[in-house]
Amino acid sequence: MNKKHIIKKVLAAAIIGSFFLAAAYAQNFGIKMYYNFSKNSWTLPDNIITFQENFSSKYAIGPFVELRLIPFFSFSAEGLLAKKGGIISPPAKKGIEYRLTYLSLPILINIYVVPVGPVQLFLSGGLEYSYLLSGKTYDLDLDVEVEDIKEKLFRRDTSYLLGGGIRLNLVVTSIILEGRYSIGQKSIFLPDYSKEGELFKNRVFSFGLGFTF
Repeated sequence: MNKKHIIKKVLAAAIIGSFFLAAAYAQNFGIKMYYNFSKNSWTLPDNIITFQENFSSKYAIGPFVELRLIPFFSFSAEGLLAKKGGIISPPAKKGIEYRLTYLSLPILINIYVVPVGPVQLFLSGGLEYSYLLSGKTYDLDLDVEVEDIKEKLFRRDTSYLLGGGIRLNLVVTSIILEGRYSIGQKSIFLPDYSKEGELFKNRVFSFGLGFTF
């Protein structure tokens, strides 16, 4: 096993361990729902194919926990059923939609710009570890499923996260409104199913609504 693979395994273990640590000491529990604008970033080494990368509408949903260490700082973790993918369109066609489903574990550091009061503003950043549950392609012109591509994809994907939002503190609950951008660290296709130098990454703009219990 080379050094790169060891680093990835250590990173994945750290993310998963952080999730359970946050859950064990969490001060806030709740559920979040995201509307995802999902897109695949496709880079070809020879650029001989003309295509457009288009967003497709997806979603993510699941529980979250938050550990507020000091008023300005918190540590949060989420467990999401997340739909990702995108649309690759050749000229004059609707194209092929990639429909990917992941179990995702985002781990975030939150910096509260306005840390107290009924309305709190925060910035967030972190990492997301995802495990592939299913992967399919769908022909939008013919309106038919094309292929089950799960066996052609890496089971695990890791993404960088950056975002921010507003927390509204009410009497019995808090409402969280946030936006987030994530981009995968690596190509999702296995080497046997991609060219040397070809990259096909997950990219997602997410807009979320959360409630604490």
